[in-house]
Amino acid sequence: MKRRYIGYGISILLIYLIVGGLVRLQIGGNRNRKEQVSVGTSTGTGISLKEYPDEIPVVNWNGLDKMYRICNTKMKDDLTNNISECYSAFKSDVSLEEMIQTNRDDYIGMFTYYTGKWKVRGALFFKDDNYYFLSYDEHWDMFTAECCYSKYAYDHYSTYIPTPVDLDITPSMIDAVDELGYRELDVLFNNYSFEEFCRFYERMSPNLYKIDREKQTVTLSGYDLEKDKMRYRFITFDFKNQSIIGPDEKGKMITIKEHKPLPPSKK
Repeated sequence: MKRRYIGYGISILLIYLIVGGLVRLQIGGNRNRKEQVSVGTSTGTGISLKEYPDEIPVVNWNGLDKMYRICNTKMKDDLTNNISECYSAFKSDVSLEEMIQTNRDDYIGMFTYYTGKWKVRGALFFKDDNYYFLSYDEHWDMFTAECCYSKYAYDHYSTYIPTPVDLDITPSMIDAVDELGYRELDVLFNNYSFEEFCRFYERMSPNLYKIDREKQTVTLSGYDLEKDKMRYRFITFDFKNQSIIGPDEKGKMITIKEHKPLPPSKK
């Protein structure tokens, strides 16, 4: 889960050192990694990439060995690249609009991304069954480039699923309502209708999703991190009943439903 709006600096470093295994990627020594998308010296928009020498890589949800170049920029410091959570963070004096111009081919448009209590406005890109989101946090003076996905772990495996919101579908997060101050499934069902959710998958390969408009369900495939393989159509988002159906640790399909109003706060 990419709760990067808690704060960068010491707080975010501690969180990701504990949870995800933070990797410091020195751009100068990794600019020609085989996994990254190679680019020429021009974007086709009149912008020369020589003015923006630093490629910003993001890991894909469907294979952590795959890298995508979301844009080019000129960084002020080293890049923080979190492999396990598919995001990169960096500082730059180059504007978001200029970075978009370095990858116009994959740019879709401006987008609102929901993650926990936060909603963030930024640029959305799409390539090879992956959506990527590029945003700027003015408070921390930090850009974040990330792959759009949610994590499912009710079966004790970590499986990444492509989604338009950032959900952590794990017992610890679903049960932590009092600590969080919100319900995890509300992040989806309060912000997306069934049809809006369906439109997110129109660009993706047909074997990654199945839509049932009569039942108002969307069944999705995911990527199992531990086993390094795809799990086809293994989790279902049920908009009619505002719940999620997926396997438990014994492989039994269970219904996860906690989309209810929070109780009044105690004063």
